[in-house]
Amino acid sequence: MLDDAEAVLRQVAIAKRSAGILVTRHDPRRYTLALSDTVPFGETWEQTLSWPSVDGRTAGLSPVSQ
Repeated sequence: MLDDAEAVLRQVAIAKRSAGILVTRHDPRRYTLALSDTVPFGETWEQTLSWPSVDGRTAGLSPVSQ
């Protein structure tokens, strides 16, 4: 489903020619994808929001260029 959502957004981004795609992982099972002016056109970035893990540690916020 993530690939399908990214493909749809990619077509919108191509038409706009001014935004990239930002994939946000809210938790291990929930993601959102959106066009973002902070992501360069033609790129998809991922960020992971913090959430407590099973062992009590917290995952950090980490944008990753793909």
